[in-house]
Amino acid sequence: MEIEEEYCNTELCLGIGREPTSKRNSEQISSLQINFKEVDQKERKPSIKGGGGEENKPVSIRKKLRLSTEQSEFLENAYRAHATLTQDEKLELAEELNLSPRQVEVWFQNRRSRTKFKQMKMEREYLKKLCESLTEENQRLKREMLELLMLVKCWQKNTQEE
Repeated sequence: MEIEEEYCNTELCLGIGREPTSKRNSEQISSLQINFKEVDQKERKPSIKGGGGEENKPVSIRKKLRLSTEQSEFLENAYRAHATLTQDEKLELAEELNLSPRQVEVWFQNRRSRTKFKQMKMEREYLKKLCESLTEENQRLKREMLELLMLVKCWQKNTQEE
């Protein structure tokens, strides 16, 4: 017994107009059909030809900006003077360094983020050490309290015997 394979249409279709079962069957129904396979292939970026099965990975068009040491030093000095920039300062720095204002803005945002991260890391280390010292102090006080309680019990026992 042969099993017939059914054809399953999975295309996306957008219909504009009335339903075919409506009273006005004479109205024209417009529809739009999109073949996603074709759209995906047209929008796919060129791929890197290389080994390791990387043929299908899209190439990133944006390149990471590498600042020169002079640009980095100049931005660092500007950051030390003011951690946040006004619009005029940003434009002036961008012009002096031959960068876009957006690049200067992003550099300052990243620098503030790194500074905040380092500060939080230092605070975390300080609080960790403080917690450890308080824990040690707490344990020392508990031992001292137990010793005092034992001394009191011994003293009470000795006074009752006498």
